[in-house]
Amino acid sequence: IATQPWGIVMPGDLRYEDVNGDGMIDNNDIVVIGEPNAAPQLIYGISPSVRYKGLSLDILFQGAGQTDWYQHPSSVQPFWDTQLPYRHNLDYWTSDNPNAPNPRVTSSPTSNNQQTSSHWVTDASYLRVKNVTLTFTIPTKAVRIKNLQVYLSGQNLLTWTDLRNYDPEIGPSDHWFAAAPWVYPSQKTISAGANITF
Repeated sequence: IATQPWGIVMPGDLRYEDVNGDGMIDNNDIVVIGEPNAAPQLIYGISPSVRYKGLSLDILFQGAGQTDWYQHPSSVQPFWDTQLPYRHNLDYWTSDNPNAPNPRVTSSPTSNNQQTSSHWVTDASYLRVKNVTLTFTIPTKAVRIKNLQVYLSGQNLLTWTDLRNYDPEIGPSDHWFAAAPWVYPSQKTISAGANITF
């Protein structure tokens, strides 16, 4: 195992690749990690509409791809800055769970496990149902008005992403870490209403 300068490495700690093969982990082993996090390399959307008699359904899907975020410790590490652990933190390394996605749990953060590495990088691609509107136009013969429409609308109803504890639309900050998970996310809203023309 290559020598690293951050104290004793214990079973369950992160290990780093000795890129240049000199037997030491240092600045000479630093390489580019992941896709740029300044902006997604791919932004897309699709907005299908369906009409049938008096019913109409309009949906807006939006998404981004080819982008990675460096996770802030508060979103992935247990007991960071005195906060409670997340549920996913409970799947950590033990001798009975050697293939866990998280390193061993310690009473305080270890310097070795805090280093910038690909372990803390996550694919930030996402697909979101940004807006859905279902409208029903009541035939004017059935009422004594020119036009009557009732509708049900929803925003940010579903999101598919590998990010944990983040809203992917917040975007990364200008610092070394992505936007902190306590930044207020996009709200999920559902509303109903009517349009009446006399």
